[in-house]
Amino acid sequence: MRSLKPNQLIKRLNLWIVIKLSPDGIKTAFDHWFNPIGTYIFKGLDRENGILDLSMFTNLTSVDCNAFRWIDHLYKLVLPPTLSTYDTCFYTSTIDNIIIEVIEKQNSLLWGLTFKNLIIKSVNPPITERRASYGWYARKESRIFVPDESVENYRKSDSFSDIAEYIHPMSEYQP
Repeated sequence: MRSLKPNQLIKRLNLWIVIKLSPDGIKTAFDHWFNPIGTYIFKGLDRENGILDLSMFTNLTSVDCNAFRWIDHLYKLVLPPTLSTYDTCFYTSTIDNIIIEVIEKQNSLLWGLTFKNLIIKSVNPPITERRASYGWYARKESRIFVPDESVENYRKSDSFSDIAEYIHPMSEYQP
């Protein structure tokens, strides 16, 4: 591997600084390289009142299976507005509040996820490979909030029709 100056690393791997300086014990996938949102990157993260705000990473467009897997507990996760494809990325995590700005495509979005509020700001429901509830153990306290004008579209969509009772208008959301 060719040696890079620190400022070159920062320019190429914006998230590296955040992870390397994080007191949360987040580890890189390899000693010298890592996938910015890679498999199990936040495994074991346990911050009952913690907020993980990724909204500044505007070059991120999709996350793969397991990107946010095994988060023990997190109060809030804010995802960037450029992230629009979600593939089974929250498996076995407990995240009280998740804010998704845009979702165009999803595959088993809720699989193994424990949450209180999932806020989806996209006006249109996502294209689905597998329904959002696939593998999800529905909990009575869970709520999915969508734009008021889109509630019926989400309730009838291929992604969410089987869990329509969990879909609520954004105007009912109480942080």
